[in-house]
Amino acid sequence: MSLKVFILYKIIGRHKYTDDDIVSHHQLIFKTSKGHFYYTELTNADESATSTSTSSSLSGIGPRVKLTFGKYDFFRGNIYYKPVGITSKSKEQIKKYVDEHRSQNTIYDLWSNNCQHYVKSVIKDFLKLEYPSGSVQMASKPENLTLGPSESSSSSSESSSSSPEIARGGRWLSTPRFDPSQHQWFFDHHYHQITWSNAAVFYSRNPYRRKDYVLYDELVENIWSSRFDINEDSIHHICIHSTNMIKKSIDHFPNATKLTFCKTFEVPRDLIIIDLIRLLPLKQLTKLTIECHYFSFEQLIELLQFTPNVHVLKLESILLYRTDSVSIQQNELSKLVSNMNTITKVTISKEITLEKIQLLTTVFPRMEYLTINLYKQDLQPIAQFLLSKSNNNTRYLSSLCISKQRNDLMTILKTLIKSKKLLRDYTLKVINRKLYLWW
Repeated sequence: MSLKVFILYKIIGRHKYTDDDIVSHHQLIFKTSKGHFYYTELTNADESATSTSTSSSLSGIGPRVKLTFGKYDFFRGNIYYKPVGITSKSKEQIKKYVDEHRSQNTIYDLWSNNCQHYVKSVIKDFLKLEYPSGSVQMASKPENLTLGPSESSSSSSESSSSSPEIARGGRWLSTPRFDPSQHQWFFDHHYHQITWSNAAVFYSRNPYRRKDYVLYDELVENIWSSRFDINEDSIHHICIHSTNMIKKSIDHFPNATKLTFCKTFEVPRDLIIIDLIRLLPLKQLTKLTIECHYFSFEQLIELLQFTPNVHVLKLESILLYRTDSVSIQQNELSKLVSNMNTITKVTISKEITLEKIQLLTTVFPRMEYLTINLYKQDLQPIAQFLLSKSNNNTRYLSSLCISKQRNDLMTILKTLIKSKKLLRDYTLKVINRKLYLWW
């Protein structure tokens, strides 16, 4: 009897899953051949897996740890996960390992003894599987959790696949448990020129299941389609480097759900909506990323009227140019986009001001997760605005991340919350030099 293994990502402190595989509670799930689910996780022995006091978060040291194993009940809503593989270990063997694990009844430590450390140790040390490094996947219900298109993965007990050879430093190295001929994988390289520099990309790809498609300008040859007869139906992510390639492209990607305007993309004066519609179904997009520097907020509003199902938005910055934020908020198109959009997760890379935060919350009133960068002097006014109980535009907001933690930001924020009585129940943590606030 074999078990399929998955990692689930749960929002800290909530009965809901998240696509954030870094800042989340990790659970290891086992699926039997009959469709039953079991789990193991690291929890708080004194309270629960999701409650963490603010005082303990300052040092990273928490209460006693409890490791559990048993039948698993899924929460409602979309499930975010990564497939791990197949193990021949039995439920009894897993339970015995959990009960005897070295972390059982030890003290929680954010840096060396948390849920992620535990899940990784089970996968690598006990199941003898590789820890997954791919992207987070989504399933609408438990039975849709899969290991891949063909439901195949390497087993932890029997592995007899041949070993391909890869060149490194003039020597040929053997890589175990991977046969490219079985999986129809190919290796290729791509060379292109961007402003002031050149870029080379070496990549492995499967022409029948490739999920990303990159549009560059003036390539010697179209490596993505002509050389591999790419299946456009399998493409889910379109990355655009050039305006010209949008106009020149003869391809159409009916199943694309993610769109990225890359850093080298030169924003035209007139947004190329018609060309984009010819390239992919904008109404189907769920994630929009704008990495280029000169994409104005007004142009973003124009684009968002055609993408009502985007729920993840990533911006390099908020550019207003000569238009002030109040004028944009009062604009009829902005009001339309504010009423129709379903954006719940927003990330802004560059430093942001209170004025732009106010604009952001007006246009995206359904935000639940916000990641920003700011200067120290802007922390108090921005935090007070976002946490104000009278602010109807932030009623769904429950998570704030400051992407570049600076000295004293945690102390300033904690003092502000306490003095103004902004929150009663909250968690404040610094993880990987980022400041997180959940409430």
